[in-house]
Amino acid sequence: MINGFHSTSLMFWDSLKELYYMFKNGKTININSDELRELEMLNVEYMRKGYVKLQEGLWNSVDKRFNGIMRQIMIVFIVYLVLMSLVYYIFWSIFLKLTTGTLWMTKSMLSIIPTDIITKVKKITDFLVNSDTFKQ
Repeated sequence: MINGFHSTSLMFWDSLKELYYMFKNGKTININSDELRELEMLNVEYMRKGYVKLQEGLWNSVDKRFNGIMRQIMIVFIVYLVLMSLVYYIFWSIFLKLTTGTLWMTKSMLSIIPTDIITKVKKITDFLVNSDTFKQ
C-alpha cells in the first residue's frame, strides 16, 4: 500500500508540475486531454483513498498514544495513593503507640496516687493541668 501510494503520489505531482510548466511557458492545455483525465482518475481512485487510510492510521496512532499516556497517569496516581495511605498508616500507628503509652503511664500514675494527695500537692496538679495528654 505504501509503495503504491508513494509511486502514485510522485506520478500525480510530476504530471501536475509538467502541466504548470507548460502553462507558464504559454503552451495551450486541453482541459479534456487524456493526461488531465488520468490525473483526475489518480486523484479520485488512489490518492483520496490513500489519504483516508493515512488519516485513519494517524488517528489510530494518536488515540493509542493518548490512551497509553492516560493509562500511565492512572497507574502512577494509584501507586501514589497506595504509598500515601501506607505512609499515613505507618505514621498514625506510631503516633497512636506514643499516645497510648503516655496515656497508660498517666492513668497508672493516677491510680497509684490517692486523690486527696493529688489535689493537695501543687506539682502534681500543675503537671496534670499542663500535660499534653489532656489538652485538646
